[in-house]
Amino acid sequence: MITDVSLRIERGQVAGLIGPNGSGKSTLLKAIAGVLPLRSGSILLDGDHLRPSAGLLAFVPQREEVKWDFPVTAQDVVLMGRTRAIGWLRGAGDADRAIADAALDRFGLGGQGGRHISQFSGGQQQRIFFARVLAQEPAIVLLDEVFTGVDAINRAIFREAIRDFAAAGAVVLLATHDFDEMQSVCDTVGFVDRGLVAYGPVGTTFTADRIRQTFGGQVVVLS
Repeated sequence: MITDVSLRIERGQVAGLIGPNGSGKSTLLKAIAGVLPLRSGSILLDGDHLRPSAGLLAFVPQREEVKWDFPVTAQDVVLMGRTRAIGWLRGAGDADRAIADAALDRFGLGGQGGRHISQFSGGQQQRIFFARVLAQEPAIVLLDEVFTGVDAINRAIFREAIRDFAAAGAVVLLATHDFDEMQSVCDTVGFVDRGLVAYGPVGTTFTADRIRQTFGGQVVVLS
């Protein structure tokens, strides 16, 4: 559970959520995405109540929460991002498949759309989900620990993609344990520990005192 969270994130900004295990980062993302119900409060986009079912929101979950043996190809996964454009009762057309293939190509997986998702490495699987976000063209992008367990090449690809999503006018909210990645891609940061400890620009909010306040004895801050 997480309570008493109030954030304002402008379009084109990347906001980071950082906190210890069990602090509620993933819970907050899932609540925004509509995966978990809100007990109270509201989520607004451009002043209107956000409906997760409207297709304006893209969510990349933690890798361990995905059933990688599900019988879908890489192209199938990316096409899920086209649901808003295609409609629920129509199948994907040639134009949608071309968009999906272009998105895969953007992430270095061109020509591999027909492969089952279980046949890709962990970093490549994350790239497929980033390609789905690109094909969806959402207004909000939620990323849950996307840097965990990936190599330097994939980290660089993800950083560039996050900046591109923001440059296209999306709100990007990133939950991470990685201080370096958070500082490299985020404009603002929220410290979370079952509630919001602090929120503001990275340059003024990401401080040793805030880290100690949020993590307690779980981290050692070296200056």
